Amino acid sequence: MITGRLSLLIAGVVLSLSPLFVQPSHAQGGFVYAAVPGQMCSGGNPCTSAVHVYDAETARLVIRLPLPPQTAPLGIAVSRDGAYLFVSSARTIRTQPPQIVQGSMTVIEARRNRLVGTFPTGDNAGPIAVTADGSKVVIATTTAFDIDAWKGTLSVFDPISGTIVQSAGILPRVRHV
Repeated sequence: MITGRLSLLIAGVVLSLSPLFVQPSHAQGGFVYAAVPGQMCSGGNPCTSAVHVYDAETARLVIRLPLPPQTAPLGIAVSRDGAYLFVSSARTIRTQPPQIVQGSMTVIEARRNRLVGTFPTGDNAGPIAVTADGSKVVIATTTAFDIDAWKGTLSVFDPISGTIVQSAGILPRVRHV
């Protein structure tokens, strides 16, 4: 039986190869969104990651929306009203130590399946959550990834301006946003 850190590492690898799913809570006959990493290119980045939009009733693929080239989706959230979809992604710029990873936030107009834009978030982007009023997206960014937790910054992204408007350090062992 595999236990301890090795089992966590294996679980992390399996999850990293799996798509991230989100469905708006009000989706009666609506859509389900999956952020799917693409096949690997040189440099360790996925070539063609995308958001797959599925019909919630038929499970039929409706459309594939491309994410920025050579990025891996790490977080996905939908606004409370279902109007916008947010996907955090990371792209490895340099694989040799010290590794350099660049984060971004892609905003999609969910009702029209239209890409609004992709905005830089700084360091490696991670888990995300939309505020209750839908006006901001909270994103965990990190300069160091530990198998046990994200270590770095909790930032507030303003989808209107496309910028990080506030940041604060987070304590080690934070697991969810």
